[in-house]
Amino acid sequence: MRLVHTGVSDDGDLLGRALQPERGGAYLCLSAHGAGEAALTLAGLGADLVLTTDLEANPDLERLLQLKLAAARLFGREDYLAVMGLRSASRLRRGALAHQLIRALPDEAQRWWHARRSWLVAGLFYADRQTLFFDAWLLICRAVMPKAAYQTMLFDGCAERRRAVFVQYLQGPRLKKTLGLLGARVNLFFPEAEWTASEYPQALNRDPLGYLETLVATGLSDNPLFAHLVRPRRSPLPEPLQPPHLRARHYALLRDADQRIETRSSPQACLEDLPDSLRGVYLSNCIDYLEAGPRQSLLKQVCKRLEPGAPVLIYSNEAYDKVPSDCGLRLDMQASEALGTQDRAGIYRRVQLFRGPGVPSSVRQQAPQLRVVD
Repeated sequence: MRLVHTGVSDDGDLLGRALQPERGGAYLCLSAHGAGEAALTLAGLGADLVLTTDLEANPDLERLLQLKLAAARLFGREDYLAVMGLRSASRLRRGALAHQLIRALPDEAQRWWHARRSWLVAGLFYADRQTLFFDAWLLICRAVMPKAAYQTMLFDGCAERRRAVFVQYLQGPRLKKTLGLLGARVNLFFPEAEWTASEYPQALNRDPLGYLETLVATGLSDNPLFAHLVRPRRSPLPEPLQPPHLRARHYALLRDADQRIETRSSPQACLEDLPDSLRGVYLSNCIDYLEAGPRQSLLKQVCKRLEPGAPVLIYSNEAYDKVPSDCGLRLDMQASEALGTQDRAGIYRRVQLFRGPGVPSSVRQQAPQLRVVD
């Protein structure tokens, strides 16, 4: 069975701008069905220590990180990109790289990945459920659209022209009604824990076309989550669309990231091992998986370990704010608004930057600024 994510699930540049990882700093990265890309980004941009765990599928996170860190040690940048599927390569070449990479893993991991060797031969970023869903949607698009309209929807530089083509061919009342009836009864895509704990998946499930229309208008070919799925695989993925840690200027730092990324068996184990002074925290939409009590407990424990004024980037898809007002975090409205406008992924309703109690001495005399990380 495919994992939910094997590649990126958000905009790594946004993460870098929000947390500004640097030498000497320790960071926490908590995900739900994550693939380890956020932890790799923080380490690749300079973090000395990244503690990470996953709420829903920690064994999968550990396996993916183990594989990706081994690939960084073993391969140069071009071969790493080829194994991930972000650089054009023959199946023969990817097969040889997969064989070499799997042999470099511990015995148990070798057995697990050998049974899934086809994921690496195809390119790891193409092996998840997101790709399966997206490929099915693109197949429908090609079936109902003329080729010129399909190209316009994916690659035209004008958002309104992209949206107009989508509405013309895919917003028909019959298709919309069929998907609405199906989505009201069947969980089409979401992990069960998110489906039961969050209102957002059920709302989206009833109107997936509205969600897809927004993504089309935003621009799929320039979206770091979807660009590799819609652009021709024979063409190199432009560097600005690659995860930050895989770009030429940062890849060298990834080569020893296995010494700076530490996975834990559970969120509680991770929280128990946190250093007393965290420079930054990233919480993906994992807060959408938690009920009110556990969510407040998690955020309060995180807050206690933050350096004064340290940033906490939180993504959520809920219509209402799930961050309790009494957990100790302060919403940085100015930074949150700036990040929201810079987000190229466009899949989260809420992109919020909070800060821990107190104000760091470096910014007491001025408003917080977002440094651009490229």
